[in-house]
Amino acid sequence: MLLAIDIGNTNTVLGLFNGEKLEAHFRLSTYNSRTIDETYALLFALMQAQKIKPRLIDAVAISSVVPDGTFVYQKMAEAYFKTQPLNISWKDYPKLPVTYPRPDTLGADRFCNAVAGVVKYGQPLIVIDFGTATSFDIVNGRGEFIGGVIAPGLSLAAELHTRAAKLPKISLEFPPQVIGDNTVHAIQSGTLWGTVAMLEGMVARITKEIGEQPHIIATGGMAGAITRNTEIIQHVEPYLVLEGIRIIYDYWKTENN
Repeated sequence: MLLAIDIGNTNTVLGLFNGEKLEAHFRLSTYNSRTIDETYALLFALMQAQKIKPRLIDAVAISSVVPDGTFVYQKMAEAYFKTQPLNISWKDYPKLPVTYPRPDTLGADRFCNAVAGVVKYGQPLIVIDFGTATSFDIVNGRGEFIGGVIAPGLSLAAELHTRAAKLPKISLEFPPQVIGDNTVHAIQSGTLWGTVAMLEGMVARITKEIGEQPHIIATGGMAGAITRNTEIIQHVEPYLVLEGIRIIYDYWKTENN
């Protein structure tokens, strides 16, 4: 069984794969002060709740944008699963070339999303990931990762109250209408409907720039809520990054065994 780990700035998502099947998935806060033993204890408890035996894990692969988190999960894999994890980068899956002048600056999560998107739906494509940031990752018709767009995410936009004393904290829910009839609804509209308008506009501009009609895939925690309020997204894949980790690991294992 493969333990796939995506360490993001806000949350860490873990998936357990039996072959190509995602048997279970968990979400933890990315808490840099958590020790190796504490991290394993949390994972152990979650696996026990799903009646999954930790001894079944014989491989670990990590996609991370948080170096401190990478260290903790790597050492946990070595100590408790007796395996050396694969720390994923663009170099581990040459079937999707990256045209960045400096490809090492590309986040592993973005690359994993693009790999899974191409395998599942083909190219060209745009993957929109609603995380701490909202990212757009683009693969052209030649199957090349050519770049993307990174914008502030919904969770950051919802923290407007921390910078303005009289503005209230809001929940990430669509208001009854675009024009807010109170301050909470006005902020919700600007945050949620503003995100919808931004992604529709960005997809139109990206499509024009690449000169091809791409598949549009959404992933991340808020993907479902956003998709219900726009017709531009064709597919919703909440655990696309975990699928990408598995695909890359399987390829890497085949090439190195």
